[in-house]
Parts: sequence; structure tokens; C-alpha cells
Amino acid sequence: MQLSAPVPDANGPSHEPLRVAKPHRPATFDNTPNVPPVPPEAPGGPPADPGWSTLHDLTLLFLSLTHGTDAELSPEEVSSTQKRLKRWFPDASDDALSRASDEVMLVYLGEGREGMVQMSAESIRQNVTADQRVALLNDLADLAHADGAIAPGEVEFIRQLAAYWGAGA
Repeated sequence: MQLSAPVPDANGPSHEPLRVAKPHRPATFDNTPNVPPVPPEAPGGPPADPGWSTLHDLTLLFLSLTHGTDAELSPEEVSSTQKRLKRWFPDASDDALSRASDEVMLVYLGEGREGMVQMSAESIRQNVTADQRVALLNDLADLAHADGAIAPGEVEFIRQLAAYWGAGA
């Protein structure tokens, strides 16, 4: 699947297709400093199903930001999340995006959510270019403001990801 990052242009936002740096594989935390290991079979760990993808990882991070930091999910946040996922995955059908969102919601509502969020952040760190990670951080900042208010937890979540991804804070 192809990721697409927004590229500013004089006529408004456009998209420049970018490829995932490496094929997706479930992330592990071996040799990763300051990150507790999460065994693959742990609740909320990477599904045994090979259908888990970068789309799922990004959806989980978006959901963790929009809901997990303030326990609310506004219609504006849902709409903004869907638009951003479509921009990042322009070749994905609406059905594929919806199915991924449903699968992510099941993981999000289950036990081990924090471990899965860490694993998704690591997977993106391993499989997405540095420029794409910066663009993702910008999208996360925009999502944080989608409901008209930025919660302190949203700022902290973005700062933690930026530090973890080596993008500064």
C-alpha cells in the first residue's frame, strides 16, 4: 500500500506519493532503549493475522490521540481522521479504510492497548521515512485541534512520539 504526504503548493494542498520505507512487519522492541518489551502473543500485541498493516498502525495512533488523551471522540475528530487516512492511503477503498478502523477499534477497546500503541509507534518508526514521520506529527497536531480545543494529553502524546521518532519536541 502506498502512503501519501501532503505537499504544499500555490493552489492549495496536494499529495506527493511516498512509498513505505520497508515492507510492513510487526514491530518488536528488541534492542530499543527505554521501551519495555512486549511479546507478540501479549494481549494487544501484533495480531497473528498478516492483515495488520501500516494503515492499522496509523489508525491506532490517530485514535489514541483523538480519544485516548481526553476520553472523548468528537464528530470533527472522526471526520478529520477519516480524511487524513484517505490522504495517506489514497489507493485504499472506503471499505478497506472502514474495515481497518473496525479492526483497530477492537484492539483499542481490548486489553493491552498501551502495548499495542507502543508497537504501532515502533512499526511506523521502522517502516516509514523520517520525512513521512514529520508529516504524521503535523497531522497529529492538526487532529488535536480538530475539535477546537487541544488537551494537555494530546500535546504530551505528540511530544512523546516526536521524541521516540527522533523528530525533536
